[in-house]
Amino acid sequence: MTPASRNEQMEAASWIWCDTPPHEPNQYALFRRELELPAGLGPVSISLCADSRYWLYANGTRVGFGPGRYSVEEPLYDTHDLTPYLHAGANVIAVRVYGMGQVYRCSSFMPVRCGLVAVVTTGNTVLTTDAAWKTRHDPAYTNGTPRYSNHQGHVECYDTRAALPHWAEPDFDDSAWQPATLLGKTSTLPPWERLRPRDIPLLTLEPRLPVRIVESGVLLLPAGEAPPPLATQAELLAHAPRLPDEAATRHLTPTATLPLELESPAQDQLAYALFDFGSVSAGYLSLRLRGEDGSVVDLGYLESTHAGKWDLHKEGIRYGDRVVVGPESAEFHTTFPKTLRYLLVAVSGKAVVEALRHEVSTYPMQWRGGFWSADPVLDTAWHIGAHTVQICAEDIYMDTPRRERAGWLGDLRIEALAAAHAFGDTRLARHSLGLFFQSQDRPGRDTDYGPEHPGWVSARYPSIDAYRMPDFNASLALPVRDYLLHSGDTGWVRALWPRLLRVTEHLESYRHAGGLVEWGDLGKPGAGYILVDWAPFARPPASAPLNLLYAGHLGAAVEIARHLGLRADAEALAARRKSLVAAIRTELWDARRGVFVNAPGSPRAGYHENLLALLYDVALPEQATSICQQLLAGRQTLPTWLPEKGYELWKALREGHTPPWDDSEWVPVGSPYFTFFALEALFETGHARLALDTVRTQYGRCLAAGATSTWEQWDGSTSHSHGWGAAPTIQLPRYVLGVAPLEPGYTRFEALPTPGGLAHAGARIPTPHGIILAEYEATTGRAHLRLRVPPGTEALAGLPGATGLLELEGCPAPQTQTHTLRRGPYQTLRLGPGDYRLSAPLCDLS
Repeated sequence: MTPASRNEQMEAASWIWCDTPPHEPNQYALFRRELELPAGLGPVSISLCADSRYWLYANGTRVGFGPGRYSVEEPLYDTHDLTPYLHAGANVIAVRVYGMGQVYRCSSFMPVRCGLVAVVTTGNTVLTTDAAWKTRHDPAYTNGTPRYSNHQGHVECYDTRAALPHWAEPDFDDSAWQPATLLGKTSTLPPWERLRPRDIPLLTLEPRLPVRIVESGVLLLPAGEAPPPLATQAELLAHAPRLPDEAATRHLTPTATLPLELESPAQDQLAYALFDFGSVSAGYLSLRLRGEDGSVVDLGYLESTHAGKWDLHKEGIRYGDRVVVGPESAEFHTTFPKTLRYLLVAVSGKAVVEALRHEVSTYPMQWRGGFWSADPVLDTAWHIGAHTVQICAEDIYMDTPRRERAGWLGDLRIEALAAAHAFGDTRLARHSLGLFFQSQDRPGRDTDYGPEHPGWVSARYPSIDAYRMPDFNASLALPVRDYLLHSGDTGWVRALWPRLLRVTEHLESYRHAGGLVEWGDLGKPGAGYILVDWAPFARPPASAPLNLLYAGHLGAAVEIARHLGLRADAEALAARRKSLVAAIRTELWDARRGVFVNAPGSPRAGYHENLLALLYDVALPEQATSICQQLLAGRQTLPTWLPEKGYELWKALREGHTPPWDDSEWVPVGSPYFTFFALEALFETGHARLALDTVRTQYGRCLAAGATSTWEQWDGSTSHSHGWGAAPTIQLPRYVLGVAPLEPGYTRFEALPTPGGLAHAGARIPTPHGIILAEYEATTGRAHLRLRVPPGTEALAGLPGATGLLELEGCPAPQTQTHTLRRGPYQTLRLGPGDYRLSAPLCDLS
């Protein structure tokens, strides 16, 4: 069947629901469709979509789940092959659907109304969702539960005694179930009129078992608070005094052998055990439990136990669920994925955990890239960055799967680049970018920016409010350029180009007297803010970081236009960049202090605007020299801002307040997000040792605290699974080995190492043409580079140094040239596909 004909079938099908109003929040519905199949029928498939999540079963076997995140006007449907699960005779297709309904503020879904639509194809027969599907609400779930946060859905409360065992199997008696309620056909049910097939692979489900029980005993709750109310469950569990009590646990071993019996000793006490899964991951929790009738099992999900504290209520998130058990063994599978390293199981009454696993669920990626060196901190920083990006990669690149589960345009760039280096995947980047561009100027649901100068795309997808981060739009061309270079997908980028120009035209409308971009709403509560970093730099209308990121955007747009052969557009964009750069040099340079400042006339200055000025080649040579003398000379590592405990910078920004700071001091780097820009600036301008020492210091501090993933902030006070911290995964192969694409899809690439004092380093970089293998080694007086150039590509390869004999396979290399980058000169030559060994006199550019 062609995609077009399947689209037509889906658009002609009806959406269905159970007998409750589809707009009510937090609903669980069960659906069954019986079908009789003859022998030798052939393939059977189902295409389906749901608002907001479905779990599909065939004859009682779980087949899959979804859907992927989509633009609300074009829901994406999934297609599953049912053939392996069906047989001749009576069969049942069953679907459990969670409907979020209409809720206020949510960035995990874009809910409209609860519903399910499906098309089943069996030979020449097509069955669609209609009144022949039987349904009922799921009686095991409590509907009126609080939400985890304003970004996510509702706490799950499941009573195994009310569950319907075997409801998805053919022999189940559904005679009391009702025919499905028809909501309307897709083609006439706004805003769902256009259904499209899923454009990314289905997510994984990989079981992971706990490695140990790290703690057990009794939690002491306030009088009358056991079991804790769901509204305060996470907070009470997080802060309850803990006492060891061997009598509270049965069959407890260090290796987490199950079954595990937990019994609360008193009414206001909970027996608990804390399971460790070894590292932070995201996925679905699955348990099999039984116990005394009505016993309550509270589940808490922790990323860390830093300083002995449990973070299951960090940032006010209710990060826990509840299962009520009876004497019969029953299973509970969470509807939403949970991000955790540790699982807290706390029992009021008596319960037995018979089985436990965490089904890791991410976008499917194969670990094809790698980095290794003489420094284990660098190697581990590369690895945890890749691991965190995989955690944050589902149906969009999320900032963190723990707190928001939302896509952020700024985080997207770092995560997509890290995925390209570690996994060679660019498909999710395309999907994520496409969703952002689909949000362009959509009123109400995503944006309200206009209409006098239309062009904005959402800073967050999906968006739950009107808060704007213009710096994300002002750097939008950068992830598009990255995608083009790493994927080679010129056709898609060419189709996207008019929308990217529209963003640029819109940003140009904010250019005012003096030539700078001025975001006039800054300083008004709720009007938006410039992120760039969690650091106390001033953010007035003509913010320096905003203008410098826009200079980077224009430069990247020029590159894209040239790769696409759009000469006139490239020239026009280059002229705009030239004008902006001149304005930045004039309006933002403080000649007295010898640095760029936060805004025209501002007394505040620091690393952000000055490193960005170096990175995007805005600073004149004499300005660059002054910046390096003022901010970098004598530094062993970049300074890091660690806020006072309890201070939340984002609240001050959203309220329009300028964070306090001593303006006689340079504003330091505040988060792993800006570290990405900072490291790139240092490497680009020949400060490789400082860059590597900064990685060792900043990431080494996290590793010493037990990090298995990258954090949102350096003090660990917020998310411990934040993909924007993956800078080393990108920049160690990119600069230490010097491998970067010069043409779309790596058809031409450079391999120009900047080892920064390392005696040995190597990397595997996946490309559309195969793996680039690069390995650098310094011996007595000599530098060596081993390089594998994949078929279909050409390399500009070399070693640092302006003079000296470059050798190829131990002989003088023919047709060498001196290639000068901002970080220094290289002796280079062009190489076609094959394996090579270059060597030259040792020269350290850093």
